[in-house]
Amino acid sequence: MKKRTIRLPDELDAKIEQAAASLGFRTTSDFARNALRSALDGSRELTAVEDAEQRLVAGLDRMARELRSVRRVQQAQFAFTETLAKVLLTCIPEPSSEVLAQAKARAMSRYSEFLKSVGKAMDGDSKAVLGELATFNGEEQTS
Repeated sequence: MKKRTIRLPDELDAKIEQAAASLGFRTTSDFARNALRSALDGSRELTAVEDAEQRLVAGLDRMARELRSVRRVQQAQFAFTETLAKVLLTCIPEPSSEVLAQAKARAMSRYSEFLKSVGKAMDGDSKAVLGELATFNGEEQTS
């Protein structure tokens, strides 16, 4: 092993002795060797950090693409539902006034069953949203 001699200010020497003791090094020379190795390997660690950062950015980009895809599917589903509702409302005739109340009651019963069926097919927090929708529609219809 090659010997090197360096001069240190008293303050720095005291800090080195204190750090070596607190970190469990046998001697201040062991601590200094470890510190020098860490300083020289720091450039390699920086590259590792940059690689991790690039992987993180790539993952975020992938998630953003997936979210855009989900948004397009959702917009298509809303458009489909709106078009279907327009066709049904245009093509189904209104019941006569003498059976209107009975038809509304049957429709509300069918609608309630429809919401239950949709709720069974949904996962996660969507059920809570559906419950709010059912509550809102029930309050709306009673007024």
